[in-house]
Amino acid sequence: MAARGRPTTPLAGLTLSPEGDHAAYVAGDAGKYRVVLDGVAGPPHDDVAINSVLAVTKGDRGLVSVWESGLVFSADGRHLAYVARDGDKWLVVTDGTPGPGYEEIGSKYAVSSPDNKHLDRSATTDARPMSESPVFSPDGTHLAYAACRGGKWFVVRDGVPGEEYDNVARLAFSPDGEHLAFKACQGSKWFVVRDQAAGAGYDEIFGAPLFGPDGTHLAYAACKGQKWLVVVDEVPEPAYEGIMVPGPLFGRDGQHVAYIARDGGKYFAVVDGEPGPAYEGILGEFTGFGDEGAIEYLGRKSNDRALYRVRHAPTGQ
Repeated sequence: MAARGRPTTPLAGLTLSPEGDHAAYVAGDAGKYRVVLDGVAGPPHDDVAINSVLAVTKGDRGLVSVWESGLVFSADGRHLAYVARDGDKWLVVTDGTPGPGYEEIGSKYAVSSPDNKHLDRSATTDARPMSESPVFSPDGTHLAYAACRGGKWFVVRDGVPGEEYDNVARLAFSPDGEHLAFKACQGSKWFVVRDQAAGAGYDEIFGAPLFGPDGTHLAYAACKGQKWLVVVDEVPEPAYEGIMVPGPLFGRDGQHVAYIARDGGKYFAVVDGEPGPAYEGILGEFTGFGDEGAIEYLGRKSNDRALYRVRHAPTGQ
């Protein structure tokens, strides 16, 4: 398993801190493996996760993995965390201090479809879960990760295990680091858990839940039956045939949400639950709200070679 494999060379997994002033890597030492930070070796382990799965896409030639380093620096570069194995237990090591051991660290992976618009639940039954790296809060003061014990998954935040579920994935801290959200599965339903409070159940949830800039609002895209919808603060908006990547985006003030939806073969922007004009296609990457608090995009209508530049502002602006 590449995500949890031993390094095949004395030097592997080289990772730089965000500012580039610290460097960490994995090195072999008498049959053990150590993480070396700025030239100082940490404790020995039987195994170290040098890579972590960021996303898995089902393409024409099978599963395609997108990887990230298993050695995780906090945003300020002052802290380092990684996943290691001692004996038959996996654990998270933070700043050289090992945490408690579990059967697995990470989560069962979920595979997106080729168009990246929905998840393939059939891919979550793999016997060996792929790992997601531990997650630091933006200010580096909190750390969270998913762990497994007795076949049940839960999130460990600052060393404290939370409620148990069949699966958990895509952990996200609010910008101020005060709130933590993730998606969880119980039986056949997925839901978002925010600060240990579970939301409504859906057939699928796309990607990670997204906090607004001030950390008070939370949005995500979910599937119910054959329809997709955006949920803001656990209030569902109208359902459509599809919600397009990247899903919902907040405005800079955190008070407005926009996304691109598809229904009846047409594409349109939705701002605060209100759909805009429909087009055959919307061109370019959707980047959300601009400096003036509105979204702008190019739309294309059928049998019309012209492109329409559209400015869509929230009601009242």
